[in-house]
Amino acid sequence: MTAKTRVNKKFEQRIVPTCLGRIRLRIIGQGQPMFFWSSLLLDGSMWIAQAAQFKRNYCVVLIDPPGQGGSDDIERLFSLDECALCLAQIMDAVRVKAGYIIGDSWGGMVGATFTALYPERVAGAVLMNCSASPATLRQRLLFTAIGYAVRVVGFRGPLVTRALKVLVGPTVEIESPKILETLRLNLSRTDKRSAYWALMSMVVGRRSQLDLLAAVRRPVLMIAGEDDIIFPPDETRDMACAIPACEFRVMKNTGHLAALERPDQINTMIADFIRNITAERQRRKLRVVGGQRKKTG
Repeated sequence: MTAKTRVNKKFEQRIVPTCLGRIRLRIIGQGQPMFFWSSLLLDGSMWIAQAAQFKRNYCVVLIDPPGQGGSDDIERLFSLDECALCLAQIMDAVRVKAGYIIGDSWGGMVGATFTALYPERVAGAVLMNCSASPATLRQRLLFTAIGYAVRVVGFRGPLVTRALKVLVGPTVEIESPKILETLRLNLSRTDKRSAYWALMSMVVGRRSQLDLLAAVRRPVLMIAGEDDIIFPPDETRDMACAIPACEFRVMKNTGHLAALERPDQINTMIADFIRNITAERQRRKLRVVGGQRKKTG
């Protein structure tokens, strides 16, 4: 499917083979492609509010990450490089050369790695609530304990309560209680072994990507949640500082899932970011044309 392919008002579902198993995609809209990769423990439905807005002018591709939603379960450790290759294979499967990459947490780390390794396939990237630093001792201890507990019993009782407190900001329960119900439903559907391997791979076992990100030469917007417990703003700021010319913003009263907690603000940020990229591209074309006219004159 190309970016110009016409789709129904409802999502078109696709299952594509990748290095990390079969991945489910939900595709809607037409125009320049936008690829959305979710946080750990969540599937592509995390981005429904973004799909609702951007389907009018873009081909929106919602990805169920490995082990989540309708994608194959994960039964081993895996790396960010493999995730980036997985995303490249997804693009190949839908016959898209390049697009915008939008990711939260796990998706943000995948988006950053992909932008560094496959720059020709990235028009721009919006990365939220993520880190390029190795796991701290506190993170390793906390998420190793959670991972082993999930592997044994799955997300039940106290584990669900603990996960919700870690994932969202403290204002969500008051302002948007429906988000908590959505997260509870996602957690209850998560395969416990896939959750374990994802936590071990992307949180406990992750390595520094800071040196790799120095190679990024594409426009990047990095967003941190002021109340993010998993990746505090300073950690995300370090990641942004590693990327040349990266724009960095901190959202107030926001936890680890900015796109879910503040969809309208995130949609505005994404739209403004893409608009600025498009405007800069037009300015460059005009400068090139102007330079050619001077030479021929």
